[in-house]
Amino acid sequence: MTLKFRKPPPTEESVQRLLGSARLSDATKKGYLGRIQQYLREAQMTPDELVAAARSHPREFEERFIGFIQETGKSSTSTTTAFRDSVKKFLEINRVEEVKWGYVNEFVPGAKKAGQDRAPTLEEVRRVVDVADLRMKCLVLFLCSSGSRIGSVQWLRWKDVEEVEIGGEKFAKLTIYRGELRGVGITISKRSVSRILKSLVEKGFLTMVGNGYEPTDLARARPKQGTL
Repeated sequence: MTLKFRKPPPTEESVQRLLGSARLSDATKKGYLGRIQQYLREAQMTPDELVAAARSHPREFEERFIGFIQETGKSSTSTTTAFRDSVKKFLEINRVEEVKWGYVNEFVPGAKKAGQDRAPTLEEVRRVVDVADLRMKCLVLFLCSSGSRIGSVQWLRWKDVEEVEIGGEKFAKLTIYRGELRGVGITISKRSVSRILKSLVEKGFLTMVGNGYEPTDLARARPKQGTL
C-alpha cells in the first residue's frame, strides 16, 4: 500500500528508513512524519541534518528538544509524548544511540487528566440505544460488544465477518485491521449481530436467502462495494 500525503515527503535517506519500517502501520508512519516535519521547521533543519546533529552533539540536541516539547506542552500536554515518540523512533531507526531519552523524559510534561476514562455501565448503554436510530444502535452495540476502536469500523468489509458457534450459542467473528501486523479477530454477541443484520435488511443492503443473508444489488452498486 502506498502512503498518500498532501505534500510529498522528504526524499532523504533518513526518512526513507522510517517509511520502510515493517513494524509500523501506514497510519503511524504518516503521523510520525507529520510531527517530525513540524519539529524540523522549528529547528530549521532537514531530516538528515537532524540525524547528524543528534549523533555528533547529543547533549545540545537534548536541551533543544526539551525546550521544544515544554513550549508545545503549554497549549496541549497530550501532544508532548506524541512528539517525543515520533522523534525518538526517527532517530532510533537511523541508529542514533547517543541521545539519553531517560533524561529527556524527566522534562516531558504529563498529560492533564480532566476526567476519568471508564467503560459505560449497562444502564448507560441502554439509555443511548433507546434514543439512537437503527444505524447508531448497531454501532453502539458493535463497539460495546467487541471492544474494538471506533477507527476500525470504516475498514470493515464483508470478508471480515464469519459466523461462529461457541457452547451452542451463535456469534460473529470479525477480523479488524486485516492485512496489518496488529490485525486481530474479535467476537460480538448474538444480539449485536441481530441488530446489525436487521439494519442492513431494512436499508435494502441484505436479503434473506434460506437461513442466511446475501448482499442485494443495492449493496453491490455502492461506490465502496462490500463495505459494512
